[in-house]
Amino acid sequence: MLLFANQYENIIGLALFVFLGIAIVTGIVAVVVGGTVTTVIKKITNFSWMTSCLLVLLMPFLYDVLWRQPRADIVSELTAIELRNEPSHFFAVGEKTHLTLKVKMGDGRISEYRSPQWRSSNKCLNVGSDGVLEAMAPGPGTITAQAEGMEITREIFVSPAVLMSLDLDPPMASRTLGDTKQSLVVQNWSDGKQTQLSFSDLSCHSSNPDVADFIKGQLVSKKVGKTILTVSHVAQSHRWEFEVTPPAKKPHSR
Repeated sequence: MLLFANQYENIIGLALFVFLGIAIVTGIVAVVVGGTVTTVIKKITNFSWMTSCLLVLLMPFLYDVLWRQPRADIVSELTAIELRNEPSHFFAVGEKTHLTLKVKMGDGRISEYRSPQWRSSNKCLNVGSDGVLEAMAPGPGTITAQAEGMEITREIFVSPAVLMSLDLDPPMASRTLGDTKQSLVVQNWSDGKQTQLSFSDLSCHSSNPDVADFIKGQLVSKKVGKTILTVSHVAQSHRWEFEVTPPAKKPHSR
């Protein structure tokens, strides 16, 4: 509404300026050429009326050239702060993403503003000048973007660190039949921390339990062959191919 009001005022001002200018020029010319005061006033009035009619006809063109087109590249409104690759869960401690500021241009287009100024309301969120946002601590936070003398905010809730992946330590791609060595499962959290679990703490599965299977929290090799092992915990899983190889042959004694 404010933008429309400013446009309307500028159009009226332009029309009055042009009208007054032409009237003054007409009056000066009439005086220089010669004539009575009545004649000069009549000439100014007649010419002004013609000018007014001409201005009415040309107003759409003048508006387009002198106002609308220059305003097309001017930001009229800040519309939204967006997180690139919006998370499907709460933004978790340790996670990072890139912020973008969406703006509405003078011609109605929605565009991305290239270099807004960013700031965070508290220690839960940290945002750099490049728009990279990092979750620092659990809790609510507010991000503010400033551009073209305007501001817009967005509330973001930071959750505790979430489990990102599972790994084996040490890796276990194969072992000989009869070997009972076990690996631990490493949990990788979004804040960079790692914790360890045993197979007994997880949901475990073997695609070929005749070759190898999880029994009472232990991986047991049964016969030579291959199988696919899967361990799962908190919506994360680790899947790998596992091979049981024959034991090494003992050298013959003489």
